[in-house]
Amino acid sequence: MATEVVTKDVSAKLADLLVDAGVTTGFCVQGDGNLDLMACMAQVHGAAVVNARHEQGAVAMADGYARFADGIGFASVTAGAGLTNAATSILEAVAARSPVLLVAPDSQSGTLTQTGFLASLGCRVQVIGAPRELAEQWPEVLAYLHARRGPLALSIPSSVLRAPASPADRQAAAPAAGSIPAGAAPDRAAEWLSEARRPALLAGHGLGSGPRARRLVAELAEALGAPVVTTLKASGLLYGHPLALGAIGELGSPDANAALSAADCVISLGASLSPWATNGGELLAGSRLVRVENDSEVHLDSNTARFVEADLTIADDAVAVLDGILARTRSQDARDPWWEGGPQAGEGTPALSSGQTASGLLDPRAVLLALDQALPEQRVVVLDGGHLGTFAAQILRSTDPRGYAYAYHCGAIGQALPIAIGATFARPEDRTVVVAGDGGFAMAIADLATAVRYSRPLTVIVLNDEGFGQERINLRARRFDQQFSDHPSGDIAAVARAFGYTAHQIHDDAGLAGLPGLLTRSAGPVLIEARVDPHIINPAAVKIAERFRARL
Repeated sequence: MATEVVTKDVSAKLADLLVDAGVTTGFCVQGDGNLDLMACMAQVHGAAVVNARHEQGAVAMADGYARFADGIGFASVTAGAGLTNAATSILEAVAARSPVLLVAPDSQSGTLTQTGFLASLGCRVQVIGAPRELAEQWPEVLAYLHARRGPLALSIPSSVLRAPASPADRQAAAPAAGSIPAGAAPDRAAEWLSEARRPALLAGHGLGSGPRARRLVAELAEALGAPVVTTLKASGLLYGHPLALGAIGELGSPDANAALSAADCVISLGASLSPWATNGGELLAGSRLVRVENDSEVHLDSNTARFVEADLTIADDAVAVLDGILARTRSQDARDPWWEGGPQAGEGTPALSSGQTASGLLDPRAVLLALDQALPEQRVVVLDGGHLGTFAAQILRSTDPRGYAYAYHCGAIGQALPIAIGATFARPEDRTVVVAGDGGFAMAIADLATAVRYSRPLTVIVLNDEGFGQERINLRARRFDQQFSDHPSGDIAAVARAFGYTAHQIHDDAGLAGLPGLLTRSAGPVLIEARVDPHIINPAAVKIAERFRARL
């Protein structure tokens, strides 16, 4: 009796490769192009397939998963409008260098040139034009994602996905995720740091936040007596350490900014040194700068060079370089700390005797201070952008970069909610808290349903000032009527209840006093709408707007 030979199609082969690479969760909006792939992931391999309500949400959820799981985030959308709907989330993942694998079947019909569209967003594209090319290109795909250089899209014609996979196709061995390239000798960096009277360490997201990175940063700081500052994305790297001063930039700590400005030698470890982090380069203007960046072709760009020029650039693994510098300083006597400033409250964290303003609404700073005090020290927090997001970035502490995300890398509000939903799949044992203004919340409202459908441990804090706060600032600066940025939002808590949330609305001191209890009353999705005073303006947001206008 003849043995039946079952030949897999390319969709099934791709599902095999994804599972072999450790992908256990996928986010999608299904269509004809990706239906077989996602069904195979769920039915054959038992992977968790999360069906979002909008493609922007699906890719953002994969982005959130990648950030908080420290692994690959997998998303799939269908061709044409399915892909274009995801554009903003792709841009955000590119800016965040998030390792998202996007499978976008290409119908190769209509007016959209898929590869050109993706490339215009800065997304790496691998075109699979024939069944055999999937196995051939797969090691390169994994190497790119493991290096955390950003998202990668597999552009595969639907006809190829449905074609038989060659039985001889075999996956080549994937490179180790933690492999370290050959390092540049850091002798000169160690020499400059030892000569400096006021050395400082600047840690960025590219350094990583694992135990080894944190231990090495602490050891080098203690040996040099150097303060440690971070970018916003790396907030909480050495939380509680006496030499850790917090994040830099307009949304950072005044103490961190002052120390960085006073330093005469700075080593930047895995930081992009954007104008927003360095206040247009002002914070590094008086120091000798050593820049260590894993991926020089991505981040050592002309935009950054306009504001910050490094005296020495080392394009290598930041942890390896840090280890090399430390090895050269261990023989020296430990130095006393030179920075004598103390921790200061930022502009967004005043001492408030009451949360309620003369308008009868709440001060957004009071809401965020109460939230910060009520959350556990080990927390998972995702912040949206916009004016109210600047308050949140200043006030809500991060105790570990692995539990913190500021979802505003490409300047688009509305990304935080789906990124936070992705985080709940990466960290299901923790409750993820997302903070957004009413404008950003409204942009992502469709995927409120996703968190309910999958019973996610999610708490949504909506600071509702019924408008776009940053636009109010900009209109006022241009001497236009601020009413053009007012957008009455209705009863957001009632909308959330209609989706199945446990929802509450607070607007005065009595409601604010009950906030801690509202955070812990439900195991499923919870939404708290805080009605806040639109007249409370963050001075840091004004400065950021001024700097942006000056750049234009």
